[in-house]
Amino acid sequence: MIYTIGTSKLKPARLGEILTYLGARLIDVRSRPYSRVAGWSIKPLTAQFGAKYTHVPALGGFDVEPTVQAVALATLESLKESDHVMLLCMEHSPGECHRHHDIALALKRDVTHVFDHELINARELQRSIVAGPDDDYTYEDLHV
Repeated sequence: MIYTIGTSKLKPARLGEILTYLGARLIDVRSRPYSRVAGWSIKPLTAQFGAKYTHVPALGGFDVEPTVQAVALATLESLKESDHVMLLCMEHSPGECHRHHDIALALKRDVTHVFDHELINARELQRSIVAGPDDDYTYEDLHV
């Protein structure tokens, strides 16, 4: 299973709880894994999660060579169903982040966004984005 999450409204300790609950390892998909916010830079994340933390700049949102990104996406695609990973970025809202538009939608596998206290299927989120506010599609339809 592939999950995604944004750090902007999250504390590192809470991320640890979520990862433990989901049995997932963490893949940092930020182009630059540094933050002025305590706990969100590469060194403290490595210290907190050890071997369960990996930074993959090829999945970052800025200045990524398309062929390099394609290889990284293929690696995600090839994960076994029993492998649980959490893609980490800064943006809180998945619909406004490259982890949805550039990664989740590019994969043939289901991707689930962790957003506040909800799990949202990426394809369902995209369907609601495309449908727009005048469609009969409601927010409640997104809950997985």
